[in-house]
Amino acid sequence: ENIIAVNYYNLTSSNSGNRNMSSSGTIGIENTFVPGTNNYTFTGSTVDYNGSGNQTIAPFTANNTINKTYNNLTVSNAGIKTLGGAVDVEGALTLNNSVTLALGDNHLNLKSTATQTARVAPVSSSASVSYGAGRFVVERYYPGRRSWRLVTAPVVVDNAKTFFNSWQVGGSNLLDGSGTYITGPSANPLANGLDVSPQNTSSLKTYNPLTSQFVGVANTKTTLISGTTESAGNPANTGYFVFVRGDRTAANVNAFTTASTVNNTTLRDTGKIQLQSFTFNCNPSVTANKYTLIGNPYASPVDFGTVTLNNVSKKFLAWDPALNTVGGYATVDWQTGSPVVSPVGSTQTQMIQSQQAVLVETNNASSPTVTFNESNKSSTNNLSLFRPTYNPSPMLAMNIYKYDSLGNPMLADGFVMQFDARYADAIDQLDAAKFANVNETMGVLSNNVTLSIERKGLLKEGDTVFVKLTRTTAQMYRFKIMCNQLQQGNLMATLIDLYSKRNATINLSGDTWVNFEVNNDVASKAPNRFFIIFRKTVKGINLQATQQSDRVLVNWQSEHEIGISQYEVERSVDGINFNQISSQNPLQGTSALKNYSLIDESVIIGNYYYRIKAIGMGESVTYSNVVKVQITKNKGTIYVVSNPIIGGWVRLQFENKPAGKYFFQIVNQQGVELFKTYLVHNGGSGAHDLNISSANLLSAVYSSTVISPDNSKTSLNLVVSQ
Repeated sequence: ENIIAVNYYNLTSSNSGNRNMSSSGTIGIENTFVPGTNNYTFTGSTVDYNGSGNQTIAPFTANNTINKTYNNLTVSNAGIKTLGGAVDVEGALTLNNSVTLALGDNHLNLKSTATQTARVAPVSSSASVSYGAGRFVVERYYPGRRSWRLVTAPVVVDNAKTFFNSWQVGGSNLLDGSGTYITGPSANPLANGLDVSPQNTSSLKTYNPLTSQFVGVANTKTTLISGTTESAGNPANTGYFVFVRGDRTAANVNAFTTASTVNNTTLRDTGKIQLQSFTFNCNPSVTANKYTLIGNPYASPVDFGTVTLNNVSKKFLAWDPALNTVGGYATVDWQTGSPVVSPVGSTQTQMIQSQQAVLVETNNASSPTVTFNESNKSSTNNLSLFRPTYNPSPMLAMNIYKYDSLGNPMLADGFVMQFDARYADAIDQLDAAKFANVNETMGVLSNNVTLSIERKGLLKEGDTVFVKLTRTTAQMYRFKIMCNQLQQGNLMATLIDLYSKRNATINLSGDTWVNFEVNNDVASKAPNRFFIIFRKTVKGINLQATQQSDRVLVNWQSEHEIGISQYEVERSVDGINFNQISSQNPLQGTSALKNYSLIDESVIIGNYYYRIKAIGMGESVTYSNVVKVQITKNKGTIYVVSNPIIGGWVRLQFENKPAGKYFFQIVNQQGVELFKTYLVHNGGSGAHDLNISSANLLSAVYSSTVISPDNSKTSLNLVVSQ
């Protein structure tokens, strides 16, 4: 039978059969709700106990085997709403108006699953909760992945709620999907509650804001998951760094191995929920890397961008469990407008979840605080992939990926840079420090400080991004460099690899992927192995490359050639990784235009990219434009071999051309004929040397034409240098 979403005075079920609560809307109860022993299915509706007097919130009996929980539960209007037994809520619990929610001796369970976590919606300032022996049980589901987490218990607890009795479920290993192992040195489950592990290391840590270090918890039988009192807006909860390795059952065979897949588990915090406003006092130090770990005080997501920050920067550090092998730090920063997340691709957003803790940084020593209000709560419960909304500032983001056991890429870490005239090159509060991860850690090194987010002035020639990469191991890695609005005239960027000597040109208006390897050579793991340099391409260099039979003819022309010691011709098969194939010294003479050419004979069918590297007298380096040549099946062609022409002779190379009489002509830029002759080709491939000294050509570029026996024309440029 379907129960529609309307307001009922009494709602009583007396017959057998299933009861399907409306999939949406509100089912109001003004007086009593008697569910009977029927099976109930809740999908999306809200049950609102909205009478003006006292009411009993009906529990479901043990016979209710289908969805024994409320989806959304609301108590409103007035009076005392008392739990008639243990009650479960899967969606939102809402306290409106001046009601009192009385638990009595019953627990109210805020459930958490893989798809949904219950929350306490913003509570009316005149609403309240009263307790007997009953408490809230706040659940948090953790998927099957071994990872560190920054967490908190958003409740006020009784003296018995230690970590051993809560997250370790009293040491039991019989409850599927419950609890986790907490380990540490000198583990003794009977004495200090710590579980024994092969690693013999702490998996539960507190944060010391004075030293910016995490310190292992030595005894889980005496350490409470939260405080026992809250008063005058002072929260009871604190933050912890815990390694969640799945549930405690024997079936969780990978709990103490390096395998990433473990059993799902749920951690439960039992106590009184925290309502209304709470203020956290922060570390007053404003020196580098002095932070405070703050736990979300509510059993609800919070939009951290709306909390009240007093002398605290508009940014926080969270731990994203989806990064790397066991998670990594993600920085969320909204100091300049739209939120920026580093590394790009992290699942962390501006919303912090129920039972999540974050690190905040003070920017003034005068009583820094963070204040949470009920209005800061959010309904955004489930994290999704977050691509940050970039503000208009030009941006460079760099990520590093590693590969899992199946060969799939895994985001390990990264950093973000923004460039704007409003920003200072010196480190200030608009920058965000980098915290070291458990595994690979990558940041931008600026003024000897490693940053996760750096904001600095506009890019200019010679700017260098120093990449600091640590904690790598012998394996293959991949960089992803993402650029937005960085195109500036003839400015170009190059990723320099000091170890492999393989440099990569960076796309300043899109993404660039670069593969590299770390091996057992210590130098391959050097933190300063990589950097990005911004340089200008040479002014006036015009590069062209064309297929000539089974070769490539590379021509370039430079203008106002000053201070150049050497040109290097570089070739690539992917447009990113270039290698030198030849070099030429600059031509002598006073001509403003200088012309160069090269024949690349070592090509096969496929794509090739060419560029010219101009090396200055002071070892400065600039680059030409990049041109692409697609080598296809050889076909008949004619080209000039001897460009530039010196001494009055020109050599024409014929490739796969038919036999016959050919006409050759040279004209100047005005189209006036300066030279003409006929030549006889015997067919196939061969060279023809022509004496053109009678034309008395000056140093310049001339147009020439070869007309074949079938009257087809081949146009050639002749570069004459005297």
